[in-house]
Amino acid sequence: MADYTEVNIAEAALHTLNPANITEAALLTVNPALSISEAALLNIEPAPVWEILVTIFFLGLITLFTVFGNVFVILSILIYEPLRIVPNSLIASLAASDLLVGILVLPFSLATIINQHWVFSLQLCKVWLTLDVHFCTVSIWNLCAIALDRYQAISNPKDYRQKRTLTRSICTIVIVWVLPLLVSLPPLFGWNNWDGIALTCDYNTEVAYAFYSVTLSFYLPLMIMTILYYKISKSIKLHGKSKFEILTHGDRHSKISIVPEVAAEEEHASKRKSVMLNSENKRGSISLSPKGKRGSIILSHGTLTNTRRTYHNTDHRQRISLSKETRAAWILGFITAMFVFCWLPFFIMLPVLAICPSCSPVPFKLYNFIVWLGFFNSAVNPVIYTIFNDDFKKAFTNILNKVTGKD
Repeated sequence: MADYTEVNIAEAALHTLNPANITEAALLTVNPALSISEAALLNIEPAPVWEILVTIFFLGLITLFTVFGNVFVILSILIYEPLRIVPNSLIASLAASDLLVGILVLPFSLATIINQHWVFSLQLCKVWLTLDVHFCTVSIWNLCAIALDRYQAISNPKDYRQKRTLTRSICTIVIVWVLPLLVSLPPLFGWNNWDGIALTCDYNTEVAYAFYSVTLSFYLPLMIMTILYYKISKSIKLHGKSKFEILTHGDRHSKISIVPEVAAEEEHASKRKSVMLNSENKRGSISLSPKGKRGSIILSHGTLTNTRRTYHNTDHRQRISLSKETRAAWILGFITAMFVFCWLPFFIMLPVLAICPSCSPVPFKLYNFIVWLGFFNSAVNPVIYTIFNDDFKKAFTNILNKVTGKD
Protein backbone atom coordinates (compact mmCIF):
# COMPACT_ATOMS: atom_id res chain seq x y z
CA MET A 1 0.00 0.00 0.00
CA ALA A 2 2.85 2.33 0.81
CA ASP A 3 4.45 1.66 -2.57
CA TYR A 4 1.15 2.35 -4.35
CA THR A 5 0.74 5.65 -2.49
CA GLU A 6 4.31 6.65 -3.28
CA VAL A 7 3.78 6.03 -7.00
CA ASN A 8 0.57 8.07 -7.01
CA ILE A 9 2.30 10.95 -5.26
CA ALA A 10 5.14 10.79 -7.76
CA GLU A 11 2.76 10.72 -10.72
CA ALA A 12 0.81 13.63 -9.27
CA ALA A 13 4.03 15.59 -8.92
CA LEU A 14 4.94 14.83 -12.52
CA HIS A 15 1.53 15.91 -13.82
CA THR A 16 1.95 19.32 -12.19
CA LEU A 17 5.09 19.77 -14.34
CA ASN A 18 6.57 22.03 -11.70
CA PRO A 19 10.23 21.19 -10.98
CA ALA A 20 9.85 22.63 -7.49
CA ASN A 21 7.33 19.88 -6.68
CA ILE A 22 9.39 17.01 -8.06
CA THR A 23 11.52 15.11 -5.59
CA GLU A 24 14.34 12.79 -6.50
CA ALA A 25 12.60 9.88 -4.78
CA ALA A 26 9.40 10.48 -6.70
CA LEU A 27 11.16 10.60 -10.05
CA LEU A 28 13.17 7.49 -9.36
CA THR A 29 10.01 5.65 -8.32
CA VAL A 30 8.35 6.41 -11.66
CA ASN A 31 11.50 5.87 -13.72
CA PRO A 32 14.52 4.18 -12.16
CA ALA A 33 16.51 4.76 -15.37
CA LEU A 34 16.59 8.49 -14.77
CA SER A 35 18.97 10.39 -17.05
CA ILE A 36 21.72 12.61 -15.74
CA SER A 37 20.09 15.78 -17.08
CA GLU A 38 16.78 14.84 -15.48
CA ALA A 39 18.56 14.37 -12.17
CA ALA A 40 20.13 17.80 -12.65
CA LEU A 41 16.65 19.22 -13.15
CA LEU A 42 15.86 18.37 -9.54
CA ASN A 43 18.30 20.99 -8.30
CA ILE A 44 16.94 23.86 -10.41
CA GLU A 45 15.75 26.87 -8.51
CA PRO A 46 12.79 28.72 -10.05
CA ALA A 47 14.28 31.49 -12.20
CA PRO A 48 13.61 35.08 -11.14
CA VAL A 49 11.40 37.18 -13.39
CA TRP A 50 14.23 39.40 -14.62
CA GLU A 51 16.26 36.36 -15.71
CA ILE A 52 13.30 34.96 -17.62
CA LEU A 53 12.78 38.30 -19.37
CA VAL A 54 16.48 38.58 -20.31
CA THR A 55 16.43 35.00 -21.61
CA ILE A 56 13.33 35.65 -23.70
CA PHE A 57 14.88 38.83 -25.11
CA PHE A 58 18.25 37.41 -26.19
CA LEU A 59 17.12 33.96 -27.31
CA GLY A 60 14.09 35.50 -29.00
CA LEU A 61 16.44 37.88 -30.80
CA ILE A 62 18.57 34.97 -32.02
CA THR A 63 15.43 33.21 -33.24
CA LEU A 64 14.23 36.30 -35.14
CA PHE A 65 17.68 36.83 -36.67
CA THR A 66 17.76 33.20 -37.75
CA VAL A 67 14.35 33.36 -39.42
CA PHE A 68 14.43 36.79 -41.06
CA GLY A 69 18.14 36.75 -41.89
CA ASN A 70 17.88 33.50 -43.82
CA VAL A 71 14.62 34.60 -45.47
CA PHE A 72 16.52 37.64 -46.75
CA VAL A 73 19.32 35.44 -48.09
CA ILE A 74 16.88 33.23 -50.01
CA LEU A 75 14.91 36.20 -51.37
CA SER A 76 18.13 37.95 -52.39
CA ILE A 77 19.22 34.96 -54.46
CA LEU A 78 15.77 34.60 -56.03
CA ILE A 79 15.09 38.23 -57.01
CA TYR A 80 18.47 40.01 -57.27
CA GLU A 81 19.96 39.37 -60.71
CA PRO A 82 23.71 39.41 -59.82
CA LEU A 83 23.09 36.71 -57.21
CA ARG A 84 21.08 34.41 -59.49
CA ILE A 85 24.03 32.20 -60.38
CA VAL A 86 24.50 28.46 -60.01
CA PRO A 87 27.02 28.51 -57.11
CA ASN A 88 24.55 30.47 -54.98
CA SER A 89 22.04 27.61 -55.13
CA LEU A 90 24.19 25.94 -52.47
CA ILE A 91 24.04 29.13 -50.40
CA ALA A 92 20.25 29.08 -50.74
CA SER A 93 20.22 25.45 -49.57
CA LEU A 94 22.28 26.40 -46.51
CA ALA A 95 19.93 29.29 -45.77
CA ALA A 96 16.90 26.99 -46.13
CA SER A 97 18.26 24.52 -43.57
CA ASP A 98 19.09 27.36 -41.17
CA LEU A 99 15.62 28.83 -41.72
CA LEU A 100 13.97 25.53 -40.77
CA VAL A 101 16.09 25.43 -37.63
CA GLY A 102 14.75 28.88 -36.77
CA ILE A 103 11.12 27.96 -37.43
CA LEU A 104 10.81 24.35 -36.22
CA VAL A 105 13.57 23.94 -33.62
CA LEU A 106 14.38 27.16 -31.77
CA PRO A 107 10.85 28.08 -30.53
CA PHE A 108 10.44 24.71 -28.77
CA SER A 109 13.88 24.95 -27.22
CA LEU A 110 13.12 28.48 -26.02
CA ALA A 111 9.86 27.30 -24.42
CA THR A 112 11.74 24.50 -22.66
CA ILE A 113 14.31 26.90 -21.22
CA ILE A 114 11.68 29.36 -20.02
CA ASN A 115 9.64 26.63 -18.31
CA GLN A 116 12.79 24.72 -17.24
CA HIS A 117 11.32 21.48 -18.60
CA TRP A 118 9.61 20.06 -21.71
CA VAL A 119 5.97 21.15 -21.67
CA PHE A 120 4.78 19.33 -24.80
CA SER A 121 3.91 15.69 -25.49
CA LEU A 122 6.40 12.83 -25.65
CA GLN A 123 5.52 12.22 -29.32
CA LEU A 124 6.24 15.84 -30.19
CA CYS A 125 9.50 15.59 -28.27
CA LYS A 126 10.66 12.72 -30.49
CA VAL A 127 9.64 14.56 -33.66
CA TRP A 128 11.36 17.73 -32.46
CA LEU A 129 14.61 15.91 -31.66
CA THR A 130 14.54 14.25 -35.09
CA LEU A 131 14.02 17.57 -36.89
CA ASP A 132 16.67 19.24 -34.75
CA VAL A 133 19.32 16.64 -35.58
CA HIS A 134 18.32 16.50 -39.25
CA PHE A 135 18.29 20.23 -40.06
CA CYS A 136 21.46 20.97 -38.11
CA THR A 137 23.24 18.11 -39.90
CA VAL A 138 21.94 19.35 -43.27
CA SER A 139 23.35 22.79 -42.47
CA ILE A 140 26.75 21.28 -41.68
CA TRP A 141 26.85 19.18 -44.86
CA ASN A 142 25.79 22.22 -46.90
CA LEU A 143 28.95 23.93 -45.68
CA CYS A 144 30.91 20.89 -46.79
CA ALA A 145 29.32 20.97 -50.27
CA ILE A 146 30.08 24.69 -50.60
CA ALA A 147 33.70 24.07 -49.65
CA LEU A 148 33.97 21.35 -52.31
CA ASP A 149 32.41 23.64 -54.93
CA ARG A 150 34.82 26.44 -54.02
CA TYR A 151 37.82 24.13 -54.19
CA GLN A 152 36.91 22.88 -57.66
CA ALA A 153 36.24 26.42 -58.89
CA ILE A 154 39.66 27.64 -57.76
CA SER A 155 41.83 24.60 -58.49
CA ASN A 156 40.41 23.94 -61.98
CA PRO A 157 38.48 27.07 -63.03
CA LYS A 158 38.26 26.52 -66.80
CA ASP A 159 36.94 22.96 -66.75
CA TYR A 160 34.75 23.37 -63.70
CA ARG A 161 33.07 26.47 -65.09
CA GLN A 162 31.56 24.23 -67.78
CA LYS A 163 30.67 21.44 -65.33
CA ARG A 164 29.08 23.81 -62.80
CA THR A 165 25.52 23.38 -64.08
CA LEU A 166 22.21 23.79 -62.31
CA THR A 167 21.49 20.07 -62.68
CA ARG A 168 24.77 19.18 -60.99
CA SER A 169 24.04 21.65 -58.21
CA ILE A 170 20.54 20.24 -57.63
CA CYS A 171 21.95 16.71 -57.39
CA THR A 172 24.44 17.92 -54.78
CA ILE A 173 21.66 19.59 -52.79
CA VAL A 174 19.54 16.41 -52.86
CA ILE A 175 22.47 14.39 -51.50
CA VAL A 176 23.10 16.97 -48.79
CA TRP A 177 19.47 16.78 -47.61
CA VAL A 178 19.12 12.98 -47.84
CA LEU A 179 22.44 11.97 -46.25
CA PRO A 180 21.56 13.36 -42.76
CA LEU A 181 18.59 10.95 -42.62
CA LEU A 182 21.21 8.34 -41.72
CA VAL A 183 21.70 10.28 -38.48
CA SER A 184 18.23 11.60 -37.68
CA LEU A 185 16.04 8.54 -38.36
CA PRO A 186 17.71 5.62 -36.47
CA PRO A 187 16.49 6.79 -33.01
CA LEU A 188 12.90 6.59 -34.25
CA PHE A 189 13.45 2.88 -34.99
CA GLY A 190 14.77 1.98 -31.55
CA TRP A 191 18.41 3.10 -31.51
CA ASN A 192 17.96 5.37 -28.50
CA ASN A 193 17.83 5.70 -24.73
CA TRP A 194 14.70 7.81 -24.70
CA ASP A 195 13.21 6.17 -21.61
CA GLY A 196 12.15 8.95 -19.32
CA ILE A 197 12.72 11.93 -21.63
CA ALA A 198 9.13 13.19 -21.29
CA LEU A 199 10.26 15.76 -18.74
CA THR A 200 13.44 17.10 -20.35
CA CYS A 201 13.41 15.94 -24.01
CA ASP A 202 17.17 15.38 -24.05
CA TYR A 203 19.32 14.38 -27.00
CA ASN A 204 19.93 10.68 -27.54
CA THR A 205 23.00 9.67 -25.51
CA GLU A 206 22.99 5.93 -26.25
CA VAL A 207 26.75 5.32 -26.42
CA ALA A 208 27.08 3.71 -29.87
CA TYR A 209 24.61 6.13 -31.45
CA ALA A 210 26.26 9.16 -29.82
CA PHE A 211 29.63 8.37 -31.39
CA TYR A 212 28.02 7.41 -34.70
CA SER A 213 26.03 10.66 -34.87
CA VAL A 214 28.82 13.05 -33.86
CA THR A 215 31.13 11.42 -36.40
CA LEU A 216 28.68 11.68 -39.30
CA SER A 217 27.20 15.04 -38.28
CA PHE A 218 30.35 16.91 -37.31
CA TYR A 219 33.78 15.32 -37.29
CA LEU A 220 33.63 13.76 -40.78
CA PRO A 221 32.43 16.94 -42.55
CA LEU A 222 34.86 18.97 -40.43
CA MET A 223 37.76 16.80 -41.60
CA ILE A 224 36.63 17.13 -45.23
CA MET A 225 36.29 20.91 -44.95
CA THR A 226 39.70 21.24 -43.29
CA ILE A 227 41.39 19.29 -46.09
CA LEU A 228 39.51 21.25 -48.78
CA TYR A 229 40.35 24.66 -47.34
CA TYR A 230 43.98 23.65 -46.96
CA LYS A 231 44.01 22.77 -50.66
CA ILE A 232 42.13 25.97 -51.49
CA SER A 233 44.75 28.09 -49.73
CA LYS A 234 47.52 26.28 -51.62
CA SER A 235 45.72 26.82 -54.94
CA ILE A 236 45.22 30.52 -54.19
CA LYS A 237 48.92 30.96 -53.42
CA LEU A 238 49.89 29.00 -56.55
CA HIS A 239 47.58 31.03 -58.83
CA GLY A 240 48.70 34.26 -57.20
CA LYS A 241 52.37 33.43 -57.73
CA SER A 242 51.73 32.44 -61.34
CA LYS A 243 49.89 35.69 -62.07
CA PHE A 244 52.64 37.70 -60.40
CA GLU A 245 55.32 36.08 -62.55
CA ILE A 246 53.34 36.71 -65.75
CA LEU A 247 52.74 40.36 -64.90
CA THR A 248 56.36 40.90 -63.83
CA HIS A 249 57.60 39.32 -67.06
CA GLY A 250 55.29 41.58 -69.04
CA ASP A 251 56.49 44.70 -67.25
CA ARG A 252 60.21 43.99 -67.54
CA HIS A 253 60.19 42.73 -71.12
CA SER A 254 58.08 44.79 -73.47
CA LYS A 255 59.46 42.93 -76.48
CA ILE A 256 57.96 39.56 -77.39
CA SER A 257 59.72 37.53 -80.07
CA ILE A 258 58.87 34.22 -81.68
CA VAL A 259 61.84 32.64 -83.48
CA PRO A 260 61.87 29.03 -84.69
CA GLU A 261 65.03 27.10 -83.92
CA VAL A 262 67.25 26.70 -86.99
CA ALA A 263 70.69 25.10 -86.87
CA ALA A 264 73.54 27.37 -87.90
CA GLU A 265 75.02 24.81 -90.27
CA GLU A 266 71.72 24.10 -92.11
CA GLU A 267 71.85 24.57 -95.86
CA HIS A 268 68.84 26.89 -95.85
CA ALA A 269 69.88 29.03 -92.93
CA SER A 270 68.96 32.06 -95.02
CA LYS A 271 65.31 31.03 -94.71
CA ARG A 272 65.06 32.20 -91.14
CA LYS A 273 61.66 33.57 -90.18
CA SER A 274 61.23 36.04 -87.41
CA VAL A 275 58.38 37.94 -85.94
CA MET A 276 59.12 40.90 -83.76
CA LEU A 277 56.55 42.96 -81.90
CA ASN A 278 57.93 45.95 -80.07
CA SER A 279 55.50 47.64 -77.71
CA GLU A 280 57.90 50.54 -77.23
CA ASN A 281 57.91 51.46 -80.94
CA LYS A 282 55.04 52.67 -83.03
CA ARG A 283 55.84 50.18 -85.78
CA GLY A 284 56.08 46.44 -86.01
CA SER A 285 57.68 44.49 -88.82
CA ILE A 286 57.51 40.96 -90.14
CA SER A 287 60.45 40.11 -92.39
CA LEU A 288 60.77 37.07 -94.62
CA SER A 289 64.14 36.32 -96.24
CA PRO A 290 63.77 33.57 -98.87
CA LYS A 291 66.95 33.41 -101.03
CA GLY A 292 67.96 36.93 -100.43
CA LYS A 293 64.61 38.41 -101.42
CA ARG A 294 63.15 40.59 -98.82
CA GLY A 295 59.63 41.73 -98.10
CA SER A 296 58.18 43.65 -95.23
CA ILE A 297 54.77 44.41 -93.80
CA ILE A 298 54.33 47.52 -91.73
CA LEU A 299 51.84 47.30 -88.86
CA SER A 300 50.26 50.47 -87.64
CA HIS A 301 50.63 51.61 -84.07
CA GLY A 302 46.89 51.00 -83.57
CA THR A 303 47.29 47.30 -84.40
CA LEU A 304 50.00 46.86 -81.81
CA THR A 305 48.04 48.87 -79.30
CA ASN A 306 44.98 46.68 -79.84
CA THR A 307 47.10 43.54 -79.48
CA ARG A 308 48.54 44.81 -76.23
CA ARG A 309 45.09 45.90 -75.01
CA THR A 310 43.58 42.49 -75.84
CA TYR A 311 46.28 40.73 -73.85
CA HIS A 312 45.78 43.14 -70.97
CA ASN A 313 41.98 42.77 -70.98
CA THR A 314 42.15 38.98 -71.05
CA ASP A 315 44.58 38.93 -68.17
CA HIS A 316 42.47 41.49 -66.31
CA ARG A 317 39.35 39.32 -66.66
CA GLN A 318 41.24 36.28 -65.40
CA ARG A 319 42.49 38.22 -62.40
CA ILE A 320 38.96 39.48 -61.61
CA SER A 321 37.56 35.94 -61.85
CA LEU A 322 40.29 34.56 -59.59
CA SER A 323 39.80 37.46 -57.19
CA LYS A 324 36.06 36.77 -56.91
CA GLU A 325 36.59 33.06 -56.34
CA THR A 326 39.31 33.81 -53.78
CA ARG A 327 37.12 36.29 -51.92
CA ALA A 328 34.22 33.83 -51.91
CA ALA A 329 36.56 31.13 -50.59
CA TRP A 330 37.71 33.30 -47.70
CA ILE A 331 34.12 34.23 -46.84
CA LEU A 332 33.14 30.56 -46.73
CA GLY A 333 36.31 29.87 -44.75
CA PHE A 334 35.20 32.39 -42.15
CA ILE A 335 31.73 30.84 -42.09
CA THR A 336 33.33 27.44 -41.51
CA ALA A 337 35.45 28.84 -38.67
CA MET A 338 32.31 30.22 -37.04
CA PHE A 339 30.64 26.84 -37.50
CA VAL A 340 33.49 25.13 -35.62
CA PHE A 341 33.41 27.75 -32.86
CA CYS A 342 29.64 27.36 -32.40
CA TRP A 343 29.27 23.58 -32.66
CA LEU A 344 32.50 22.12 -31.25
CA PRO A 345 31.47 22.44 -27.56
CA PHE A 346 28.22 20.56 -28.21
CA PHE A 347 29.89 17.75 -30.13
CA ILE A 348 32.40 17.36 -27.31
CA MET A 349 29.73 17.41 -24.61
CA LEU A 350 27.41 14.83 -26.22
CA PRO A 351 29.83 11.85 -26.33
CA VAL A 352 31.14 12.75 -22.87
CA LEU A 353 27.60 12.53 -21.47
CA ALA A 354 27.15 9.22 -23.30
CA ILE A 355 30.27 7.48 -21.96
CA CYS A 356 30.05 8.92 -18.47
CA PRO A 357 26.45 8.65 -17.23
CA SER A 358 27.62 8.62 -13.61
CA CYS A 359 29.43 11.94 -13.94
CA SER A 360 28.14 15.03 -12.20
CA PRO A 361 25.17 16.40 -14.14
CA VAL A 362 25.86 19.30 -16.48
CA PRO A 363 24.27 22.41 -14.96
CA PHE A 364 20.97 23.23 -16.66
CA LYS A 365 22.10 26.71 -17.73
CA LEU A 366 25.47 25.54 -19.05
CA TYR A 367 23.82 22.71 -20.99
CA ASN A 368 21.41 25.10 -22.68
CA PHE A 369 24.15 27.65 -23.34
CA ILE A 370 26.17 25.03 -25.24
CA VAL A 371 23.10 23.90 -27.19
CA TRP A 372 22.16 27.47 -28.14
CA LEU A 373 25.73 28.29 -29.08
CA GLY A 374 25.27 25.67 -31.80
CA PHE A 375 21.90 27.13 -32.79
CA PHE A 376 23.52 30.57 -32.98
CA ASN A 377 25.45 29.37 -36.01
CA SER A 378 22.21 29.39 -38.02
CA ALA A 379 21.74 33.08 -37.18
CA VAL A 380 25.28 34.27 -37.86
CA ASN A 381 25.63 33.16 -41.51
CA PRO A 382 23.35 35.90 -42.98
CA VAL A 383 25.28 38.51 -40.96
CA ILE A 384 28.54 37.30 -42.50
CA TYR A 385 27.05 37.57 -46.01
CA THR A 386 25.95 41.15 -45.31
CA ILE A 387 29.32 42.25 -43.97
CA PHE A 388 31.59 40.64 -46.56
CA ASN A 389 29.53 40.41 -49.77
CA ASP A 390 28.58 43.62 -51.57
CA ASP A 391 25.96 41.91 -53.74
CA PHE A 392 24.11 40.57 -50.71
CA LYS A 393 24.41 43.96 -49.05
CA LYS A 394 22.80 45.65 -52.07
CA ALA A 395 20.12 42.95 -52.29
CA PHE A 396 19.27 43.30 -48.59
CA THR A 397 19.02 47.07 -49.01
CA ASN A 398 16.71 46.72 -52.02
CA ILE A 399 14.44 44.28 -50.17
CA LEU A 400 14.25 46.54 -47.12
CA ASN A 401 13.45 49.54 -49.32
CA LYS A 402 10.62 47.64 -51.00
CA VAL A 403 9.24 46.40 -47.68
CA THR A 404 9.33 49.87 -46.11
CA GLY A 405 8.03 51.58 -49.26
CA LYS A 406 11.17 53.66 -49.84
CA ASP A 407 11.80 52.20 -53.28
